Amino acid sequence: ALLSGFLFAASPLAQVSGISRLGFWLLWSVPASFLLGAIAPCDAGCPIEGSMSISQTLHNLIGTVVYFGMGISLVLIAFAPGFNALKSRRYFMLLTGVAFPLIFIVMLQPDLAPWRGLLQRLLDLALAFSLILITWTLVARPQPVRQGVA
Repeated sequence: ALLSGFLFAASPLAQVSGISRLGFWLLWSVPASFLLGAIAPCDAGCPIEGSMSISQTLHNLIGTVVYFGMGISLVLIAFAPGFNALKSRRYFMLLTGVAFPLIFIVMLQPDLAPWRGLLQRLLDLALAFSLILITWTLVARPQPVRQGVA
């Protein structure tokens, strides 16, 4: 709910254009995934293969769409004009965007099953930091209105 509120409030203030605007709108995949994840929770152990419930199958499908969607979103947002002068922020956004699908693919390896939760939380942390960078870099701060003296 908080992320949806942020996206709703920031969308008219975000200084994005062209391809970065599409990236900003793709950020909506995250709150959508939280809602859909609640509707289709994973089975115990969150299996990737074998005997799965319908809920687990939907959970895996949603996860695939969101991890790749988030990666694309952050890469596209990195090309917003506000990141032109802030190369280190742009590189962080690009690196994080590439990390989302790569770590998702790594999590599919059976040997890493015990580490999936940690890897997901690390991506959550990278997403939170990315949202902070987006806010600091791309969300315009309203200027106070000057009142004339009578």
